[in-house]
Amino acid sequence: MKEDSVIFVGLDTSKLKISVAIADGTRNGEVRFFGDISSEPASVASMVNKLSKRGAKLHFCYEAGPTVTVFTGILSNWGMIAWSWRRHWCPSVRATG
Repeated sequence: MKEDSVIFVGLDTSKLKISVAIADGTRNGEVRFFGDISSEPASVASMVNKLSKRGAKLHFCYEAGPTVTVFTGILSNWGMIAWSWRRHWCPSVRATG
């Protein structure tokens, strides 16, 4: 993989597990389900190590929740870029008609 390439990692976090999806950082890049992992720090480290071996920069995105503080700390300690958001910050859209 090119040195300047990016992999976006989407995480659905909960107390017991994290569902992981990855997307190539190119236009029309492939998006796929990576799998479920334990929310234990060792499992997160293993997932980051596997994805890091591809040689791309990793950008993480996940919804803020009960595990967000611990998870953000883990990623920032490794020098990873991470974004979190809260669902209620996003405008809701109602279907009409």
